[in-house]
Amino acid sequence: MKEYPFSMPFYIQEVEKEKARHPEWRYGQILFNVLDERWPIIASEIRATDLDPFYFEEQENARLDRFLDYVRSFHNRLG
Repeated sequence: MKEYPFSMPFYIQEVEKEKARHPEWRYGQILFNVLDERWPIIASEIRATDLDPFYFEEQENARLDRFLDYVRSFHNRLG
């Protein structure tokens, strides 16, 4: 699978598409699945760590903020 250059705006756009496609999924599940599908190297760095958002609920702002800060750092390095 092709890994795209990381772009935070593109990531958020893809998250919103998946959220519309899969309203039954948790927000953290969508965040991780999009990351894993398009940027598996980044996803592998956070899988099963405190930053892994897979089981996050949308209301868990502090945890989501930490995850998004980490992902945003890739935009600054790779975008």
